[in-house]
Amino acid sequence: MGILGDYSKVGKSALKVLKPSGLFTDKPYGGIHFQRNYMWDIILPTFMSGFLPMPGILVSKMCQKISFGDYTIDGSADRTRFGAFEAKYPGMLSIEPIRLTFLKTVPDFVTTYFTAWRKKMVGPSGLYTPKSDYAKTMYLLFYDTTGVVVNRYRFKGIFPTSLPKYNLDYTNEQITNVDITLSVDLIDTLY
Repeated sequence: MGILGDYSKVGKSALKVLKPSGLFTDKPYGGIHFQRNYMWDIILPTFMSGFLPMPGILVSKMCQKISFGDYTIDGSADRTRFGAFEAKYPGMLSIEPIRLTFLKTVPDFVTTYFTAWRKKMVGPSGLYTPKSDYAKTMYLLFYDTTGVVVNRYRFKGIFPTSLPKYNLDYTNEQITNVDITLSVDLIDTLY
């Protein structure tokens, strides 16, 4: 007798009944597939810088890492009292910034892209331009093992909050990475 006693026999017979449906198989976790860390792609926006287009799709291919969080609740729950009763509500919602790591190319079109984007934020007089001029939309695509898109995220109202940062080191022979932080207003999940 196992840890579950006679219940393990019942469980095995139930699995035999459920296997023909295709969901339950002899594989661990049944027929469920898992998302791999390397099966994704981003699509950055294309915008005009003067008379030249800044192709976001070209820069997107250089992205090596992305880190983003969904909405989080800041602080503790807000409270409202009704006589002797108390009701709690979530606090303010906020979205963590998006952190991206790109490969530095020669010529450096990654830095050129984000510098041109920054110039759309602040005009030549030093004043901020309307947000509609620089806030863009970015997409994140997840792929299955056959290359079919299975999930998409849409990041609305993004703009860079930091220019490229470099970590240079004479003892390291790796390709130089460029770190960028983006602000985001809204994260949508599209299926």
